[in-house]
Amino acid sequence: LIDYALHEVRRRGRQKRLLELKGAIKWEGDLTEWRKARD
Repeated sequence: LIDYALHEVRRRGRQKRLLELKGAIKWEGDLTEWRKARD
């Protein structure tokens, strides 16, 4: 149970940091093409 709780704390911290970046990064490019290149 302790391991799960620690895992959740870390996971939520990562999510919070990612949400803080929302709108802070200027995107240039074609997202559709980028996604195709990943396949």
